[in-house]
Amino acid sequence: MANKITFKGELFKTMMEQLDSLNGDLKTVTQKALQKTHEYITPKLQEDMKCHRRTGRTEGSIDQTAKVNWEGNTAGMDVGFHIRSGGLASIFLMYGTPKMAKDQKLYNDVYGSKTKKEIEKMQQEILTQEIQKKMGG
Repeated sequence: MANKITFKGELFKTMMEQLDSLNGDLKTVTQKALQKTHEYITPKLQEDMKCHRRTGRTEGSIDQTAKVNWEGNTAGMDVGFHIRSGGLASIFLMYGTPKMAKDQKLYNDVYGSKTKKEIEKMQQEILTQEIQKKMGG
């Protein structure tokens, strides 16, 4: 199963409430922000997997579809490796084993603080642009 990306934090909640009060299309904005996040993470994973390529199975398990999944009012999107589609080795690559060090680049592509900050920044920019558009600016 791939990892899920979502909006998190008080700032996002406040911005979404502000956009909602301006009659903004929350669903479209959410989808746009999550798709942008997928476009940021996926190429990094593909690039950093090249040095581990043997059969291509693990690399081929990287989620290529930027599909937003809705569960009630919660939106999420799969990113990373699908374990059932050949991505099992990604666990060992990202976390290491007793005899093999983890690949820090792969780990950081999904979980790194720089990645998280960049994702948050991109999502905030998309929300801010939409709020400004609705306010006439």
